Amino acid sequence: MIDATATLEKFLDKSAEPFVEAIERLAVSLVDGKGYSRAVSELAEILKRTLTVANLNGRRLVWREVEQATVDAHFGLTETLTDTMAFLEAIADLVKREPRLAPSAALVAKLYSTEKVFAMAESVSAVVSKKVQDVIAKSMEEGTPSREAEAIISDMGPWTRSYAENVYQTNVSNAYAEGRIEQAKDPSVKEATPAFIFVAMDDERVRPNHWAANGFIAGVDDPIWKQMRPPLGWR
Repeated sequence: MIDATATLEKFLDKSAEPFVEAIERLAVSLVDGKGYSRAVSELAEILKRTLTVANLNGRRLVWREVEQATVDAHFGLTETLTDTMAFLEAIADLVKREPRLAPSAALVAKLYSTEKVFAMAESVSAVVSKKVQDVIAKSMEEGTPSREAEAIISDMGPWTRSYAENVYQTNVSNAYAEGRIEQAKDPSVKEATPAFIFVAMDDERVRPNHWAANGFIAGVDDPIWKQMRPPLGWR
């Protein structure tokens, strides 16, 4: 049996470095008061590429699960974050590996439209902006005001990387799960897999409410999966 959780973890093992760098550039633009639009655009593009590939791989895994085949876990995810040609090649490769993804590729492209990823990037920007303001306010309270971008980023310490990794992992997990759930509604898939079962992690980290739902079964079209799909209570 294919382990969807393990497959997702391979995705999440990919480097979040492009997100770290993008969020640092965003913070610098907020401090310097210039280059903000470009920084947001760069973050939006990274989000678009990452979520598109994650969603399509989630969909591809559903077809593989139906066939009970062995997963080829080559995703090329890191390359998709910084290079447009590599991104397009990654999509073409996914469709080549699983031709049934062709209709989904166009659908997913619309799902992660420019408008949507820009809204997501602006949301990230709001969090970064508040952090920058907090650091500046603290410096002023301590009598050492500084508006040098380098000093502000330094004062933010490990927060930037931690937040970037959180953004990366949460959004990849969401896109991956969304792709799987939507692809499962395909008539050919539903015929073989008409329902989902909620399986909680059996370890010391599992939350009581997640464990209580362990073994819950509902049809792939059941709206309950809008609330019960991973990531649940992520960080």
